[in-house]
Amino acid sequence: MKKKIINYFLQYPLSRKYLYSFLRLKNYNGTQRMRNECNLRKKMSLFEYDKLAKNIAPFFYPNEIQFYGFNHVISKYLGMSSLNSRVTNEHGFIFSTFASDQYIKNDIILTFSDYREEQLKNKYSDKLNIVKIGPYIHYADSLLSREEKDEIKKGTGKILLVFPFHSIDGVISSFDTDTFIKEIENYKIKNKFDTVLVCLYWKDIQIGRAENYIRKGYKVTTAGHINDRFFLNRLRSIIELADFVLSNEIGSYIAYCLCLKKEIRLINQKSKVTDEKGNEEHINKINFLKIEDHMISYYQIQEKLMSIFSVENMTEGDKVFVNDFFGLNYLKSSSELRKLIN
Repeated sequence: MKKKIINYFLQYPLSRKYLYSFLRLKNYNGTQRMRNECNLRKKMSLFEYDKLAKNIAPFFYPNEIQFYGFNHVISKYLGMSSLNSRVTNEHGFIFSTFASDQYIKNDIILTFSDYREEQLKNKYSDKLNIVKIGPYIHYADSLLSREEKDEIKKGTGKILLVFPFHSIDGVISSFDTDTFIKEIENYKIKNKFDTVLVCLYWKDIQIGRAENYIRKGYKVTTAGHINDRFFLNRLRSIIELADFVLSNEIGSYIAYCLCLKKEIRLINQKSKVTDEKGNEEHINKINFLKIEDHMISYYQIQEKLMSIFSVENMTEGDKVFVNDFFGLNYLKSSSELRKLIN
């Protein structure tokens, strides 16, 4: 009942504005602590993965715009101190017909592409204002200067960047790590890479999965915690260091690599997800049950993308498909985006 009342008032710009102002004031101290922590982590090395993966408390926003530093990235891109309270986003690319039920009438939803717009309209009809902006990484600055990148590359040489299938709170990924490492080694040797850099999701670092790769002599990094304001900035820094990218599952990083002109290859490896013991009631687990109704569409997309990115050279038709699918033609300048969301 409480949620329904809040959502009712959130439909209207004036009442939403006052509610958000109240939340900002109420959570001011917590927000400042979070910002201070993020600013400290901004200065850390990309290879201090254990520190970067530690939990950061969320700030006040009641929707996905707080995740992965999206609010921070877009605000800075637009030269604004904060975004219109009606603006929210899909937290990443969703590879199925699923659309979150958290959005409210009159929300301005930022998403990637025509495909995602279609899924949102199927659920909400014309109740939302949908703005397609392509891969979010386009709007993030790197945390590294050109000189800093060059210095890292002097020590690493040619980098093979790896994104393993990742877990989230409440839902744990599972695949044969030894088999995956053998595939990584094959790519490393065949293409004469000097360094393997494994970018792990913060949850997998917290549950101890970094050791699997460190024992093999690989370097480990992370874009940071989900509530880190500089997550997307750090992820851009990591991807820009890569000479080639490898993964064993589909994810938003495909769109981000394409946006940053990095070649990516997918390994079709059997995987599954299981409940996280002791965290079965987490909202992610509940949402995953909702997503299960859309798994047929997920597997169809997975098969399509695996077929495209498991070969060396994409056809022209495949290039058109991925550009459209991920919204690479919808990248916006700051002035274009400002007009669309204000």
